Amino acid sequence: MHNLKFLTLLRTLDEQEISSFHKYLKRLHTNEQVPLSLFAYILKFYPGFGDERKLDIEYAYRKVFKKEIDGDRKKILNALSDLHRWLKNFMLTEKATGTALESQALWLAILRERGLQAEFSKQFTRLQNEIDALPKRSTSDYLKGMVSSHFMCYYVTTDNLDEDNDAVQQYEDSLDLFYIITKFKIACEKANRLNVLSIPMEPEASLAHVDFSGMHVYEQHSLLLLYREIYQLVARHNEASYARIEAMLPENAGKAAPDELQRIMSYLYNYASSQIRNGREEFWDKMHWLNKFGVEHAIFLHEGSMSVTKFNNIVSIACNMNDVEWASFFIRSQSRFLPEHLRADAVLLADATVFFEKRAYDEILKMLEGKDFKDLLDNIRAKALILKSQYETGDREGRLWDLCSVFEAFLGRQDRKKIGAVTASINFTRILKLLTRKNAYKDKIINDIETKQPLYFKSWLLKKAKDYTRLA
Repeated sequence: MHNLKFLTLLRTLDEQEISSFHKYLKRLHTNEQVPLSLFAYILKFYPGFGDERKLDIEYAYRKVFKKEIDGDRKKILNALSDLHRWLKNFMLTEKATGTALESQALWLAILRERGLQAEFSKQFTRLQNEIDALPKRSTSDYLKGMVSSHFMCYYVTTDNLDEDNDAVQQYEDSLDLFYIITKFKIACEKANRLNVLSIPMEPEASLAHVDFSGMHVYEQHSLLLLYREIYQLVARHNEASYARIEAMLPENAGKAAPDELQRIMSYLYNYASSQIRNGREEFWDKMHWLNKFGVEHAIFLHEGSMSVTKFNNIVSIACNMNDVEWASFFIRSQSRFLPEHLRADAVLLADATVFFEKRAYDEILKMLEGKDFKDLLDNIRAKALILKSQYETGDREGRLWDLCSVFEAFLGRQDRKKIGAVTASINFTRILKLLTRKNAYKDKIINDIETKQPLYFKSWLLKKAKDYTRLA
């Protein structure tokens, strides 16, 4: 039951929405005792609904109905199906009857269809004033402006053609602006996927038919400027755009919506990561700056939405920059924004990363031995920490070579879409094996570290190589 679609959807609701849904169930489905009793039981595990054992179907049935499930498994599955359908209807009803643009636009369409022109004009004027007063913080805000202009252009009654010239021009301008921003946004996403996943998506073609001759008209729109610079960076590999985006982020922290900033920062992350894998160590500092910026401006603070991988990336980068104090602060203050059922493992891995900087190598080996993480990058991070800690302890038990070989075999079985991370990890492991065996020349090992691309943990490997002594 833990992973069924009802609970997956339910986890997206906040406390107030769950309370409203509970009232909705009791009002409209008061006689449906099986689903209502089951829902009352599920509510005990808010927030997160992450207790897999107690949310097991048989366990839940036994607790709710005080008997074994036996042949009633279909009954509880039907109840869960009903709950999912009712939750979907509840969310659609809330959206349709609320103050959202979709609701107001639907109501305007109904008024026009019924010929209630006076009420239509009144409601439209109210909607237009609301939209005009809103700051343009996200792509959806530009969509709202386009919808408002569409109604003005085609549905507001005028006495003659001359009176609606401004409405036609406004509609065209809002359409062009929304089109240009979304075209850049889509092109950035395609270019990013091409870079990260090696998926040929022809990002240049997506902008081939856009006329940029009048672009200066829209240059007061910061979201457009940000995506235009991102496009220059990820599609055309113009690195000068990276610095320009960095400079633009602080002034747009309160202007652009957090989800837009998160997306833009993710593109910077991916670019910086690719540069680090290719040996450009200066990008560690740039990534650390991005992380501190994200925390300072609450860009990551959407409860339950931060991924484990992002959480541990932030800690690893801080430790790489020797900012252990900030890394510890981040773990303490931000772990509550992780999904509850993944939180313990994420914090364990983050703590191990901090312990490495504190040279608590034996503690790391105890913490991570035999642990398996859900995400490939987290597994890579954990296994690399074990290898590095084993090396730092002097490989007292003589296990490091075998551990490296097992890690190589693990990497060889992974999805080739993550080829950059896998290859960088394989290269790290092979160089570590040279350091462990002690039969290669020091100059060769250092040359391999300097020239091998992509490569993880380059700085650490160089430090170990400088202290390396070849056995006779």
